[in-house]
Amino acid sequence: MMRKYAATLVVLFLCAITTFAQTTKKKVTLGVKSGINLSTFRTPVHYSNYDPNWEKLGFVFGGSLEATLNKSFDFEVDALYSAMGSKLLGAMGDETHRFNYFSVPLLFKYKFAKNWRVMAGLQGDILFNAKRIEEQQDRTSVVTDRIGHFDFAYTGGIEALLGTMFTAQLRYIHGQHDVSLWKDETTGKNQAVQFTLGYKFNCKSKK
Repeated sequence: MMRKYAATLVVLFLCAITTFAQTTKKKVTLGVKSGINLSTFRTPVHYSNYDPNWEKLGFVFGGSLEATLNKSFDFEVDALYSAMGSKLLGAMGDETHRFNYFSVPLLFKYKFAKNWRVMAGLQGDILFNAKRIEEQQDRTSVVTDRIGHFDFAYTGGIEALLGTMFTAQLRYIHGQHDVSLWKDETTGKNQAVQFTLGYKFNCKSKK
């Protein structure tokens, strides 16, 4: 099932690249980006044995494609490795849950000032590795099969253009699927603040 989801996201990303490259008459920009996630789990109530916090940092990197729709709007699709999860206080003490995703955000961007844009869209995440680290017991276990292999998120944020080649993005990610290891007792959903720096390395315009 995970391979099916991953294949679907890859196909969507490649189709987006092909479609923009063939049909748009505006500027198409390819680039790379890298940065960090500050992530945690969102819970509906406070659990004494499942208490996440905002102390989990994770690496994010990948590629991006941006197409100009008109003078005010752009569309961006990314393919990213994204490390998320949370640190939390569990029944046996401090734990770290590390979730590694292949992420494809689809973003519409609005230019509201010369070098500033706001953006909003959807994000699909395919889980390919998950670990639970129990710090008191000095024990690490692979829990990939206990987590839903696909997550869907709403996302939005702001982008700054740093000259003609560099960008800085700050996005909030609001996951929708339960990623708790104990779904019969607790509910936890991904949320993260993501900061990236991007570099545009291939710009072209079609006549």
